Amino acid sequence: MPKFIDKIDISSTAVLCIDMINDFVLPGAPIYTDMGYQMLSDLRSFLDACREKDMRVIYTIHSFRPDGADRGKHTRVSSHVGSRASCVFGTPGTEIHDQLTPHPGEVIVNKHYNSPFYNTELDVVLRANDIKTIVITGVCTDFCCLAAARDGLALDYRCIFLSDLTGTSSSPDCGFGRLTPEQHHIATLNNVMATNGEVMT
Repeated sequence: MPKFIDKIDISSTAVLCIDMINDFVLPGAPIYTDMGYQMLSDLRSFLDACREKDMRVIYTIHSFRPDGADRGKHTRVSSHVGSRASCVFGTPGTEIHDQLTPHPGEVIVNKHYNSPFYNTELDVVLRANDIKTIVITGVCTDFCCLAAARDGLALDYRCIFLSDLTGTSSSPDCGFGRLTPEQHHIATLNNVMATNGEVMT
């Protein structure tokens, strides 16, 4: 039983494909996310199905200037990002994985922070196209995808969070115990469902 959304108007719905770039989903990459890699085929099929219904598909890439001039203090939480070992604009690592190549004309939003809304043109693009509902897919569940849901709600969008087309990775034990990727994922889904939007498959 849906908690928040009981009907989806596809004419006012857009799909956000969050950060499915090589640095996150290519095996061996600096910030590899296995859950993201494992869902590539299913996500591609979902995006193609949405396109067939004329739904807008929007991509985000998390990247920074090669000289590091636009890297804020938040990059300190990731040694790979802070040292410019990953997420460097114009490098192969910030290209969207070739299984998910955007179609001509699809919007690609470059972002510097977790949220795809913060200091980007995403909100302008959505409002210009009369979008009321966003469907969140991609990586990472507990970082950028969660930030999309939180800021989307704050901007008065209806948020649908796809549990089987989002994924994350493990994190170090910072003093509270180490969680597996699946545990991080489930905890975030519970958070989203309680506070930010509708979790669906």
